[in-house]
Amino acid sequence: MEPKEVAIEEVLEETGYAVPSVNYITSSFTGLGFSANLLPLYKHYMVRLLLDNLTFYFLK
Repeated sequence: MEPKEVAIEEVLEETGYAVPSVNYITSSFTGLGFSANLLPLYKHYMVRLLLDNLTFYFLK
C-alpha cells in the first residue's frame, strides 16, 4: 500500500472523516541515533461551516 493511501486510511480510522486525497509535504527521519525510520508527512485542508444547528464540511 502506498504511503498516501495509508495516510487517507489513518485519517478515517482516527477521526471518522473520509478525505479524498492528501498532499505530500516532506519526509523526516524519526528517532535519529537509534532508528532509521523515514516518516512521510502529508496535509489535508478541511473547512467547517456552522449554520444554526447544521454543520457542513468542505474538503479541499
